[in-house]
Amino acid sequence: MIALLKNLKGDKAIWAVVALLALFSFLPVYSASTNLVYVLEKGTTAGHLIKHAMLLFLGFGIIYAVHRIPAHYFKGLSIIAMPIVLILLAYTLTVETNIGGVRANRWIQIPFVGVNFQTSTLAAVILMVWIARYLTKIKDVKITFKDSLLPLWLPTALVVLLILPENFSHPFLNDSKQISEKKRAELKPFIEQNALAFGVSFIWQQEVDEINVLQASITGMHRAIETLKITPEFIIVDGNKFKNYKNIPHKTIVKGDAKFQSIAAASILAKTYRDAYMVKIHQEYPMYNWQKNKGYPTKE
Repeated sequence: MIALLKNLKGDKAIWAVVALLALFSFLPVYSASTNLVYVLEKGTTAGHLIKHAMLLFLGFGIIYAVHRIPAHYFKGLSIIAMPIVLILLAYTLTVETNIGGVRANRWIQIPFVGVNFQTSTLAAVILMVWIARYLTKIKDVKITFKDSLLPLWLPTALVVLLILPENFSHPFLNDSKQISEKKRAELKPFIEQNALAFGVSFIWQQEVDEINVLQASITGMHRAIETLKITPEFIIVDGNKFKNYKNIPHKTIVKGDAKFQSIAAASILAKTYRDAYMVKIHQEYPMYNWQKNKGYPTKE
């Protein structure tokens, strides 16, 4: 190991950045593994992480072997590849991709071959080569930030902006019961503005009495789906009970609101809409203090 480190060529800072990115890469793998394990029922979370670690080890081996090749053989690669990558990223935003029933809009399929690949990953590699080429070019030249705007920051910004729309997330998104009322209120407009579609339905007490709580819950889900402006290709449901809706494939997931951000977002909308209604009717029935307890059993 010590001998390998001594034989490393190039800027040690770049090697450190690559190692850091490799560590961070475990986070999206861990996130994606929930789809594979709980929806497609393929493998385990630990198994996917171990597989990723093996691929990283192989990748570092390839990087080490390639970096021993003189750099001038690669200097033209990023110049040719960068415009191609930008076109591919722009194309990726225009297509809807599903792999095994799961939304995978960061991926596109190679025509005729049928192989899927992630354009954002390819873009990251090309961008690193582009930056490395630029840093090598100016290493003995004194430049200003303005000088670097077009050759460095413009292509970097374009790549990041084209990747960003398909990376919807929010650090507070979680099971609605695990976050405060204030945080739920902050998340509600964020979800409504950024979700591809959302629907809300109310089931009134008379119908609940007629068909029971479970059937009312499932009926409410169906009605909410009916209001969506786009038809889902796959439905994931929190809990273990659901009825088929228009032959769309579905999967029930116990504690799904703690495992999938889409379910967490739905739970937040459901709770905020319900709580807002309880506050509204508090004005008509103030003796029940629904403004505070929201209709849940309390010591009051």
